[in-house]
Amino acid sequence: MYKALHRIGQTERQLAIANADRAVSLMIRERDKDLPCILADYNDCDPRDERECGHFIEREREATRYHPWNLNAESHGCNNSHVSGYRPDKGFPYGLAIDRKWGDGTALFLYRLAHPLHEKNAIPKDESWSVNELNTLKDAARRGARVYEAIYAELRPWHFPFIRRDAA
Repeated sequence: MYKALHRIGQTERQLAIANADRAVSLMIRERDKDLPCILADYNDCDPRDERECGHFIEREREATRYHPWNLNAESHGCNNSHVSGYRPDKGFPYGLAIDRKWGDGTALFLYRLAHPLHEKNAIPKDESWSVNELNTLKDAARRGARVYEAIYAELRPWHFPFIRRDAA
């Protein structure tokens, strides 16, 4: 099965990932529609640019792929810029922006969640998402950001070690 130039997998899990990605991306853009691009203070972005769902920690890290603090609306220019540019390391400015939006220590928490082997004596959890969990996330995303965050917290309670301040 092909969609545009990107191949979408054939397995049930690959299709569930693609469907969850689409639903969560739309939900994040809706959640952040009234906020400026998360990198607006650090990058010369055009406020008229269409918003995309950007990831602080790369999507390949399943522990943070769908984490609501890791996902933020970015202008198209910022999501493709030297500051972020789809690189595995979104850089220092993005970490500052994450902490300002979600609370001090959030960027470090997300980094450690995604990279547990950097922690002394860490035994990484299996953070893979099952097909059922992916479908649950997709359905929750379609119901809005508040529902999504509540469902996500039920699925991965250890992903919320501290209470965030309100993003609005």
